[in-house]
Amino acid sequence: MSTILLAILKTVLTKLVTEKVLIAVFLHVAESLTKKSTNTLDDKLVEEVKKALTES
Repeated sequence: MSTILLAILKTVLTKLVTEKVLIAVFLHVAESLTKKSTNTLDDKLVEEVKKALTES
C-alpha cells in the first residue's frame, strides 16, 4: 500500500515541479525580496530577468 502511495506522490510532485512553476516561484521570491530593500538596482535587475524568462 505504501509503495503505491509513494508512486502516486512521486508522480504528483513531478507534475507540479515543472520549469514554469519554478520560474514563477523564483520571480515571486525575487520580487518580494526587492520590495524589502531600498536599493533600486535590484528592482531593475529583477525586471530584466523577468522579461528574459517570460519571453522564452
